[in-house]
Amino acid sequence: MKSGITYQILLYLYNKAQSEFPERLEKTLFWRACAYSVENKLEKAIQVLKKV
Repeated sequence: MKSGITYQILLYLYNKAQSEFPERLEKTLFWRACAYSVENKLEKAIQVLKKV
């Protein structure tokens, strides 16, 4: 994602989903890892996946 605004919206939605569905943490962590990978932040993506 090139747009900082798009990333901010994604981050907002991710945080909202994580707080509303704490029992589905593995899914929201996967979403966050995907967002990091699209941003080419591969080390962060891997760190998040290790939490799953």
